[in-house]
Amino acid sequence: MNRIDITKYDVYMQEHRGSDNGKYWIYDVIKKLVKTYPSDCDYDIMEKLASDILNYLEIDCINVELGINNLKNCCIIDSFETESESLYDIVIEWKDIKKGSIYEEIGLCFEQMFFHFEHDLYKISFSDLAQIKKAYIRMILGDCIIGNFDRHLGNVGILFDEKREKFRLAPSYDNAMAFKGYKLFKIHKCCIGKQSFSVDKIITYIVHEYRDVVTDIAFKLDLLQQSDIEKIVSRYEIDLGKQEYIIKYIRIISQIINYEKSKDNINTR
Repeated sequence: MNRIDITKYDVYMQEHRGSDNGKYWIYDVIKKLVKTYPSDCDYDIMEKLASDILNYLEIDCINVELGINNLKNCCIIDSFETESESLYDIVIEWKDIKKGSIYEEIGLCFEQMFFHFEHDLYKISFSDLAQIKKAYIRMILGDCIIGNFDRHLGNVGILFDEKREKFRLAPSYDNAMAFKGYKLFKIHKCCIGKQSFSVDKIITYIVHEYRDVVTDIAFKLDLLQQSDIEKIVSRYEIDLGKQEYIIKYIRIISQIINYEKSKDNINTR
């Protein structure tokens, strides 16, 4: 497992968060964010593994590399902002939804996010809105696949290209909590807006309501679970028990998606 020595790069901006966890910018052709984690956790590896899996599934995700800085392990993350594209300031005032069935709640949470995308992004075009909705659905399914429960509103970004006057959803980022269920011993839950639901319920809703948006992901996930997930996981220094958990989890998620697809096929005959 190779790590990039980042001590040779100039530090652009230091930003500490907590006493044990620092992050700062470096420049290596493009601007990159370095995130240093405590030595007793594998968050840097999970960031990289999540990036590998999401890119395999062709879900838009930032590029992540593993690094080392003065004997401290870290991950190096490409900035998704460019000279013409920057984060658009959007503040979502969330209203908790507690009515109807669990699937109605999930649907209403998606609708609330879509409402804010449409009404809070100044003069957004119909095509940009449609692409953002599609990208958000794929991002949430990606969270279910990697078991990331940390997609709170602060981890959903909108990018605005000033030259082209176009909006798009920022790639999936901040995935250090992927496969956290290994230690929690709980059913994975993922966020839609500010509310969380079990992954099987979210998957069921997405497969039935947005099948055309995620059909390609289901196909690639089936390929991943057959053999490639073992190859990907084996690249990293991950506890053997956790490796087995990740492989099993990916296969279970693939089974859930395939089962829901088969039910949908029967219902449409």
